[in-house]
Amino acid sequence: MSLTKYRSILESIVDDHLAFASETDVSAERIEGVREELDEGELSMAVVGEINRGKSTFLNALLGETVFPSRTMVCTAGVTVLDHGETPRAEVVYKDGSSEEIGLSGEAPARVLKEVVSRSNKDVQDIQVTRVWYPNPFTGNGLVLVDTPGVNDPDHWREEITYSYLAEADAVIMLLDPMQPLSASETEFLDAKILDRSIANLIFVVNKIDDVPQSDREDALARVRDMLSEHVPNPTVYPVAAKPALDAKRQGDEEGLQGTGLPQFEEGLMDFLAKGRGGLLLKTKVQKGLDHLAHVEDTIQQRRAALDAEKGEVEERLSDAQSKLSALSRKRDALENDLDSEQSRIERQLKQVARDRADHLDNSVKPALSGESSTQALRDWALRFQRDSIEAFRSATETAFDRLVDEYDAASAELTSEIGDVLSNLRREASNRAQSMQVEREERRPKQSDLETRKAGAAVGAGAGAAAGAAATASTLGAIGTIGAGILTGGLGLLVGAGAAAMLSDDGSSGGSQRDSQYVDTDEIVDNQQALKALDDFIDRLESSAAPVSKGIIDSAKDAILDPVDQSIQNQRRLIQQIKEDLRQTEQEQQDTRDRLAAQEERAESLREQYEELMGEIEAIAG
Repeated sequence: MSLTKYRSILESIVDDHLAFASETDVSAERIEGVREELDEGELSMAVVGEINRGKSTFLNALLGETVFPSRTMVCTAGVTVLDHGETPRAEVVYKDGSSEEIGLSGEAPARVLKEVVSRSNKDVQDIQVTRVWYPNPFTGNGLVLVDTPGVNDPDHWREEITYSYLAEADAVIMLLDPMQPLSASETEFLDAKILDRSIANLIFVVNKIDDVPQSDREDALARVRDMLSEHVPNPTVYPVAAKPALDAKRQGDEEGLQGTGLPQFEEGLMDFLAKGRGGLLLKTKVQKGLDHLAHVEDTIQQRRAALDAEKGEVEERLSDAQSKLSALSRKRDALENDLDSEQSRIERQLKQVARDRADHLDNSVKPALSGESSTQALRDWALRFQRDSIEAFRSATETAFDRLVDEYDAASAELTSEIGDVLSNLRREASNRAQSMQVEREERRPKQSDLETRKAGAAVGAGAGAAAGAAATASTLGAIGTIGAGILTGGLGLLVGAGAAAMLSDDGSSGGSQRDSQYVDTDEIVDNQQALKALDDFIDRLESSAAPVSKGIIDSAKDAILDPVDQSIQNQRRLIQQIKEDLRQTEQEQQDTRDRLAAQEERAESLREQYEELMGEIEAIAG
């Protein structure tokens, strides 16, 4: 079963869960969040290849309609990112920080985009990223598609943006031509730009396979595999005829589509994603559903137990529970204060990274640049230094976040457990039947999400964040800054992208109209002094970013560590109020409440069985 099918099943279960939650007296906020996550792009698929390899046609074939314009007409444009959206629209972000909204409703999107990003547009050289939102079943599976410039792109800043997307992509699709497999530029790209950067999520598509006679196709594919095997062990290769596939999808010709190889690629891609981060993200969502059901079941049991107990005893225990909640709320506030106190430590660590890079600049880079006469070499040095510096900064950011979760997760889990037990004494007043059901529920109740699941939850959309973050923060970063955003968003979704926007903008904010970034585009570097000044300015801005980014790390850690505590406090307060209302009912009303709660318990059990069956299937694939 593919990732698409798993998502479809989960969507159906979650929809039933939402309908059920609306009939209970339990907050549905957590499960509503799961439904929203299922509608968002979380996984990114980047497509690379030389011009005339058919990238746009291939992407359009996946979508089943012409959305991407031909790159032969727009080879000077930057990256195009397509995300799912109910209302077709586009946004063009320019290198100077300005942006332009484009409506696509009622228009052929490829024609509209072609006018914007084609050679005939005098501003095309200044285009950095074009983002497109479009309703489509393929991207509705949680995928973000990234169309990159050609492999042999002569523009260095655009080339670096491409690599930042590839480094964060969940799958990198490299298109090859069966008649001309692995040209010199493709070989250099594969070795120096992909494999050398440890980008391993590679899938090869031999496009235009229909150009090869049927009798020669196996030999042609074997030749491609042999050539790739010299660079990549056991390469994954799919033969695809993209243009016939696009035509077949448009015409609804399922039989004709099967012969194009595209369905086989799509199935293989979804299986590939399911075994990677896609499977982990789905498991996280299923676990959230199970956690919410555990709370629903717990609430039902405690309300039924209260109805079966002596009213005076229950009221006394409710008063005791409220006192305990107040004390536990103070412990929660103390935990938040402890997290806040970590910010200065993280800020110092990030500043140290910037200072270490400054030392490297002074001791190694500047001596090398001082005698360099080649303008292109100066630009290459500047790009490489800035890219490596941002990578070091990104790594320190992820390390700091992971440390916080590692150190504070146990305290959060213990506190959440204590909060969940403030009404546990009600169970001792339950009937024998209710007690036996409680024991059964406790045995089946899922454990609180472990560290890796929490970190995965905090990083939901990370791959897509690399795609979205670069565009979202481009208005403040400029060319080099966008490269950094693409790299930095890897571990914490859009957190660091937003932080980077704040830290690099002149006014310290991440939204609204911004002045141009103080970064110097490498194309503007024409001599040694300008190169050295650009890098000095870069280091200054990197160091000044430590404060806003450290705050972003703390805020993100609070979400991961304190949200479960806050949700538990809210749930217990709500339950106490519900029990008080139950106690004010007449005997007949209380019996009606018992019957309703019993029916809800049965429905919760049915949902639990569906979640657990799906979890088992996903774990069998994703591990």
